[in-house]
Amino acid sequence: MEGIQIIWDNVNRRLPVVIRAADNAGNNAGHAAPNQAAPNQAAPNQAAPNQAALNRAAPNQAAPNANANPEVVAPQPAPLPPPTRTYVAPFPIVTNCEFNMANPEAQLDCGQWGGLTWDIVYKSFNTNGNYASGTSAVVFRGMGKKTYRVHFKYDLTQKSAKEMWMRDQNVMIDDEHPYFLCNNTIDSTTRRDDLPKTVAFNLSIEFIEPVEKFEYDYQKWPPGQYWFQYRNDYSVRCDSSALERIHPKYSGFLRNFGRLSKKEAFAFYEFLGVMTHNWYIGTPKYDEVMLNGYKLGFTGQWDSYDKPSSSLDFKARTILPGYQHITNEVPARQETFREGLAIGVCDMFDLKLNANHPMMRTQVEELKPMREHRGQVSFYIEDSVSGPLLMTGVLIQGRTRQHAKLKVTLFRKKESIDIITTYRIIDTHQKTIGVIISILDEEFTAALAAGELSVAIQLHLHGTKNTYIHNHVEEFDTTTPYRMPGPITGYLNCRDGERIAVCKEFLAIHCEQLQMMFYSTDFSDCGGDEINVDEDSDVVLDALDIIWHRSKSVQLKTLRRVLELGGYWLCRRIQIFIEMAIMHSSLVTPTVKVELAHTYDLQVIKYAIRHPELASTYKWEVSAEDKARIALPAANEIDGGIDGRPF
Repeated sequence: MEGIQIIWDNVNRRLPVVIRAADNAGNNAGHAAPNQAAPNQAAPNQAAPNQAALNRAAPNQAAPNANANPEVVAPQPAPLPPPTRTYVAPFPIVTNCEFNMANPEAQLDCGQWGGLTWDIVYKSFNTNGNYASGTSAVVFRGMGKKTYRVHFKYDLTQKSAKEMWMRDQNVMIDDEHPYFLCNNTIDSTTRRDDLPKTVAFNLSIEFIEPVEKFEYDYQKWPPGQYWFQYRNDYSVRCDSSALERIHPKYSGFLRNFGRLSKKEAFAFYEFLGVMTHNWYIGTPKYDEVMLNGYKLGFTGQWDSYDKPSSSLDFKARTILPGYQHITNEVPARQETFREGLAIGVCDMFDLKLNANHPMMRTQVEELKPMREHRGQVSFYIEDSVSGPLLMTGVLIQGRTRQHAKLKVTLFRKKESIDIITTYRIIDTHQKTIGVIISILDEEFTAALAAGELSVAIQLHLHGTKNTYIHNHVEEFDTTTPYRMPGPITGYLNCRDGERIAVCKEFLAIHCEQLQMMFYSTDFSDCGGDEINVDEDSDVVLDALDIIWHRSKSVQLKTLRRVLELGGYWLCRRIQIFIEMAIMHSSLVTPTVKVELAHTYDLQVIKYAIRHPELASTYKWEVSAEDKARIALPAANEIDGGIDGRPF
């Protein structure tokens, strides 16, 4: 096999994993950054979520030469020097920044050059214990169709919990990759009161120059101790200990690394970008990159990232294993919310969002504790044909089944504008509530950017044995149509006679077929506010719960119907959800998993069966006949096609 893997740590201990090093003559990972189309959001410097205290600082060193004798421990290579360059006015452009850690605000138009301007956004995501962690995002505007190379220096003025590995960097920016992230962790002493109230740093833009196209050129990947390199194509530095925690067969994965195809190696490279550098979070590609990581065996101990204090937002959190569940429990319905003894929480959050700013489209807040229940709320923006959608997602982690009543109130300048009330059964598997707060017009989009909007969250939990409840258009009138939480702009008419009120703008974002049926004028039965669905309402509601709430206990007997409905709607969210539920469910036998994967093109399951050496948490006894059904990958799979494995 043509691949090569050289991995070194920060004390020059060689891991015994070398595969045909001679096939990669002259390669040097310190100078080899992937000459490859860059990811949608090239943010190379963000540490893995909630791991800032664990990632030890690593020097900005080049990876060892691939031709080095693998049996000899080479001396530690020197850091790459900054490019030799004569700076001309107005460079360097230095910005002195200071942010309030309790209420970070963006410093806008902090610099400009040749039509480019850049903002700095500071976000603190952990101020508990004896340290404070945060990120500073530098966001560029005005690139147009051009690509630029930016050389910058970043100095944190407070004492840092680790070395400033971000001191001197090159990054590439263009319209699709407009920002880079700087991570910082601040020390305190033994008392939390000693944490600094503000964060100050100096950002110096040493030079900016236009280039012909986006290529990774002499960029360093600071966080972590290890380099991963694949031929001359991809190289990335990462925290290998973090990868080992989520891959139970990590040593086996390293031994098989050189057998990966070019597409598999790039999938791994993108997964490392998510884990180490925060690529793609907030974009549709994030789900696909995470699924590729699960294919490669990174399927264990994700609960360490699934905590109320984690910086992962609602959409990123719910792709983790554990939010997808298949149940055989007999469904027990509760018609209305029972008043009585309950626990609850009430809190107000000022929105620090901007629909037009790529680093200000998500806000994560921790809810006050509710006895043994902990919670987190995310506010985020999704674009629709009618304008930005202001969304919220509430995550509740507890031990017992609860009937949740959620009241969301939108305020403008402390004056109530809209109130949405919704109900849901919460348990250890079904633990999220997703709500569309409002469809924002131009006036309210500007008000959001100006910091004039705030949201009150009132959440009450009541113990229950029921498994589900339906919301109705009239809150306590069960004769009215069912309702999904948020504004009503359309209806789905089910074949059993039930109607379901929906926000068609949100539904169209996730379902290509419904987008056409709601908005296309090319056909006589499209372009209206009502759609006929040839399926019963219980199955339709299951599908809608997956799209809205992103966690759902799906009945085993209706599993295929939900999956088929999602396929007809062209809804990738439903297919991902059902596939992951099937993967982790003990109610579905390996033979049935193979049959479902073959019928519905469930690629993660097919890959795990084809490559059991990487399938870390799946111990499936699959017959040779079943394996033969999916033995040959399709061209669109990461081990198939031109850059796939030879078969």
